[in-house]
Amino acid sequence: GPRAAMPPASSGLRRPAAGLALAEGLRQRARERPQVLLLDDAHLADPASLDMLELAALAGARAPLWICVAGRPALLGLRPHFGERSAQVSRHTLPPLAPEASRALLLHLLHPVELIPEPVLVRLEQLAQGVPLSLVELAGALRAAGALRASPGGGWYLGPRALLIARDAPGRAF
Repeated sequence: GPRAAMPPASSGLRRPAAGLALAEGLRQRARERPQVLLLDDAHLADPASLDMLELAALAGARAPLWICVAGRPALLGLRPHFGERSAQVSRHTLPPLAPEASRALLLHLLHPVELIPEPVLVRLEQLAQGVPLSLVELAGALRAAGALRASPGGGWYLGPRALLIARDAPGRAF
């Protein structure tokens, strides 16, 4: 069909109009063929993108469209009614990892280091609070800082920066 003209960028109306157009485009694609959309880390998404997803999933839209949004609890802190106007909505809160699973993931992420001081592991687990993304970010920060080091005689160890993190990091980093 004919396309509606977009307002000029200077009008301040372009972003909402673009969101409406994108939502309608997504619904149209779903009418042609069922669509699935996954948005991970939605707590990092801009408000216009979240608005567009909500518009696409409005209850009266009648299109085979399934949108899965995953994010930290902060998303619902900022938008407590996110998704409630959609045709169907369900929310699932994932609990923190069990301590054993958290430890296993941390050891996997710090591979090939084999012998990690227990106080370092405990501190990293405290900082991550059982959140897998936090464990990934901590391990990535250690790697980026050069804390995972090759031993001259073979093998790997954690350098002093990891020990500083374990000693000096505040109780909650994320």
